[in-house]
Amino acid sequence: MALHAFKVFTPDIFLGKNWEEHKIKELMGKEEKQ
Repeated sequence: MALHAFKVFTPDIFLGKNWEEHKIKELMGKEEKQ
């Protein structure tokens, strides 16, 4: 759910795939720490 909303608000056109993958990993890491 969160990842879907995240994708909607971050267009690949501006940020690129590498940035998107990095951000998803970062978000997943934050969820694990909580």
